[in-house]
Amino acid sequence: MEKQTTRSHMQDASERVARTREMRGKRRARVGARAVMVALAVLSSLSGVRAMWGAKSTRGRAAGGARDRVCFIAATVPWTFGAYQAQAWGLSKAFADDGYETLWMPRAPLVRLPEGTYATWEDAYGRFKGDVQKPTEAEAAAMKHLTFLGVPNVPHPMGSRAPELSLTMRQLNEASSAYDVDAFILLVDFGQVYPDADAFRVPTVLWMPYHYEQPDNSALLLSTYTGIAALAESTRRAVERVQPLTRTIPHFIDREALNTRADAFERTLRAEVADEGSLRRVIFDSKKLDRSFTRTIDAVDDDTFLVLMQGGNYENSDRKGWLASIEAFATFQRENPDVKTHLWIHSMDSTMTQKDMNHNSQPPVAVVRTGVNLRSYLQLAGIPSNTYTLDENMHDRDFTSALKRHADVCLHTSKAEGFGMVVLECQALGTPVVTTNYTAMRDYTRLGLAVEPAAYEAINGAKFAIPDSRAAAKALRDIAIGVASLPTRESIFDWIDTEFSLDSVHKRFVSILNDAKVEYKKRKVWSTSDTFKKTPIFTVTTDAHPKLASWDTPWTLYHHPDIKVDYEKIQKVLIDASSQRHYAFALAQTTQNGRTLPLNVDDGIHNVNPHYVVIMRTWMMRQMQEQHSYVWSIFWQLSSAVEGQNAFLPISSGMAELSDTNSRRDEL
Repeated sequence: MEKQTTRSHMQDASERVARTREMRGKRRARVGARAVMVALAVLSSLSGVRAMWGAKSTRGRAAGGARDRVCFIAATVPWTFGAYQAQAWGLSKAFADDGYETLWMPRAPLVRLPEGTYATWEDAYGRFKGDVQKPTEAEAAAMKHLTFLGVPNVPHPMGSRAPELSLTMRQLNEASSAYDVDAFILLVDFGQVYPDADAFRVPTVLWMPYHYEQPDNSALLLSTYTGIAALAESTRRAVERVQPLTRTIPHFIDREALNTRADAFERTLRAEVADEGSLRRVIFDSKKLDRSFTRTIDAVDDDTFLVLMQGGNYENSDRKGWLASIEAFATFQRENPDVKTHLWIHSMDSTMTQKDMNHNSQPPVAVVRTGVNLRSYLQLAGIPSNTYTLDENMHDRDFTSALKRHADVCLHTSKAEGFGMVVLECQALGTPVVTTNYTAMRDYTRLGLAVEPAAYEAINGAKFAIPDSRAAAKALRDIAIGVASLPTRESIFDWIDTEFSLDSVHKRFVSILNDAKVEYKKRKVWSTSDTFKKTPIFTVTTDAHPKLASWDTPWTLYHHPDIKVDYEKIQKVLIDASSQRHYAFALAQTTQNGRTLPLNVDDGIHNVNPHYVVIMRTWMMRQMQEQHSYVWSIFWQLSSAVEGQNAFLPISSGMAELSDTNSRRDEL
């Protein structure tokens, strides 16, 4: 049986080499902590802030019916490292080619521009704060369609404690007027735009990486966007529960470009190899690329079953499933000693993104890594040190494409994925994948096997998969010995070329933007004519331990069951006050027999009289419910986070009356 398995693998390796040659010929033809941070952003709102509704300026509109001015926001500038920059850049070029005016607003600290308009990248570059790497000549030529924008001088509610990549709704609203922006397309992680206003002033679409199959504790904020471009179908199903204008729009995958890049890298190696068969050994050069402890590492030849793990290692929660994948390989290797195996881990650690801001030199030693300790776990898993390579280097896309093409399988058992670029690119290059059957991996694993999770776990209030390392090990074996039932590569290539082309992605974005304009015009501004009976602005609960807030009203009002509340008056006060300032919560005084109850009860439990009426932003309440179930604990968490009183609306007495029959007095 072992000899037969070895022959099967050798035959597979031979077929892989032949397939590579054939493909080359064809190619040449063509939140716990985040929850608090978000709360702080709103709770510290500055006084005098008006709700951002109303008509947008048309200043600067060109004559002759010019197309809309669309502003793209990723993390940094287009030519720096990162999939978000590359995707937003490519999409902006498609919009420009379609006649739109395209703008770009960088938000990372070293490239965040002062308020103003910058016609060229050179103009913008002169205002950067860091020693940022300049674009190549080709990159510069590909940015001529972009005008760069500075972030308006609107203070962030969190001040110096604001996350460095964050923007606020008020900043974007001010930008829409100052720069005559007609629409925003944001490719940012959810939570990076802080809601210090009640609405966006222009249609705003979030191209969102979402890691959940059910709405998480921040999902209520999704309704503040005009539309959501979901990167995967599983995201669409989850998000449309809170935001009806949600469409599945994936990242674009240029299969031809990936193969061209891999071809280009191979050409640079031709002079270094004696024959076609040794090319793989030069690509997977462990001696050159492994920076771990000194040891002898087996060469990667054509008869080696090469398992590639590739991705970013920057999350302490190990969302990418590095440890489970390593354990899966270790199990596969132990149980299949007749298969010559090698594990190649190409990991981008959290410090490498600093290189773009430091002329590609090593980041300072003071920059602390985040993520999991791959070096430690490789040894703890018992993988022989001569059969793995830890490649912690930043490579260009030519090299990373070659790595994917020449691997036998891509192992990517994440706990959750918003899209999974590595998974799609490996398939686009003809390499099968082993993934977890959850979130975007469920949607996008075609050439490969998606294994069922072993269980689930909660991370920051959301449900994540626990990858099944034993099932993944079996999937590796099935692919290695050729018994896995996989579709033809040609069908996969057709699928990718059709569903993930830039043209398809651009058309879908034009469609959702057009629909966003229609939906935006339908959005209603709260008015004092809106009554609680017909159009309630808050949901009422009398449960001291309320259920998880999932209702769609912007506010939630809690009061003790023995208190009679005039909901109509409170709604009118709340709407009128909110038109002048953005509040996070309100507190209404309660009376009994004409006497206003004291604010403090000095019971050693409550910081506010529990017979008062509290009104909180629903999304904030939902986030705080991850730590607290008691309503007054939730209120304490919010009130203790306030710097000053700008986010607090006091409501005078006369709208809440405690019944004479109340026998519980001030304790609940």
